[in-house]
Amino acid sequence: MSEIAQHRAAEAPLLEVGGVTKHFPVRTGALGLSRSVIKAVDDVSLTLARGETLCLVGESGCGKSTLGKLLLRLIEPTAGTIRLEGADVTHASGAALRAFRRRVQIIFQDPLASLNPRLRASTIVAEPLDNFGLLPARPSEKIAELLGLVGLRSETARKYPFELSGGQRQRLGIARALSLSPQIIVADEAVSALDVSVQAQILNLLVELRDRLGLAYLFISHDLGVVRHIAHRVAIMYLGRIVEVGDSRTIFSAPRHPYTEALIAAAPVADPRVRRDRTVLDGEVPSLRNPPKGCAFHPRCPFAFDRCSVETPQLRQRGPGHSVACHLDSAGTLDSTADVA
Repeated sequence: MSEIAQHRAAEAPLLEVGGVTKHFPVRTGALGLSRSVIKAVDDVSLTLARGETLCLVGESGCGKSTLGKLLLRLIEPTAGTIRLEGADVTHASGAALRAFRRRVQIIFQDPLASLNPRLRASTIVAEPLDNFGLLPARPSEKIAELLGLVGLRSETARKYPFELSGGQRQRLGIARALSLSPQIIVADEAVSALDVSVQAQILNLLVELRDRLGLAYLFISHDLGVVRHIAHRVAIMYLGRIVEVGDSRTIFSAPRHPYTEALIAAAPVADPRVRRDRTVLDGEVPSLRNPPKGCAFHPRCPFAFDRCSVETPQLRQRGPGHSVACHLDSAGTLDSTADVA
């Protein structure tokens, strides 16, 4: 672990998530009498330090965006706790929830869909300030400052979203998120809708803003190339649970969960001369309505053994700041707690 990572680990977390769970009830049958649940997020615990970027990675449908909505308090958790600077905000309401919302903002995936097409850029940026009663007497100066912070010219203030390019619209969305001076930003696939060249520009902007303003990011993505560029730590999610979490260097150089290995091996490389051993996964992602017993990954895991189908593995520390939920590590070595016949 790097010295910077060790320093962050020693600090009290800015955000603490403990055992957060979200179940969505589903009614079936002609009269809707039969009831089951979708375990979208299942017993997730994470921490986020000041100035840190924690990247949440996994296939579509694994629960990444649902977890982001839970942390933003856009949906209510079924169980678990969410703490911001030690204060429990899990069930905050009224003024407490409003204060929390000011400190935790979001950058959306689709910059066009997330911006009101009937409003000019100046109104879009000023709206959060007006909502919280923070709009200064001369708002044009504050708006110009926020636009300049994200690399937009002051004349952009007069334009509508459809008059802007995709990258400019996302910069406008970032300016809106920064308007309230938040401590945490949830970036949900914030560059996936952009051209590759524009992605790099936005990522560099996010890194610059993080370092300049001391922001903490929960960066949700399925693109490991993007994650490698921006992450301090990486959490790998599968079927609603965290299966591996650690600092970026460790995750990419020495993954311990077979699912993490498979994701990294499947990521494209720019140099065609680079050859890698690929872990090919069999089968499809199981349904959240009827997940496998034991380890949810075991039907697709090339290393699965009997214990995997009956016992759910818990996150256990495998090194400094590195935890894995697996009975069998990626090298084929049994967990020290496993029962060997």
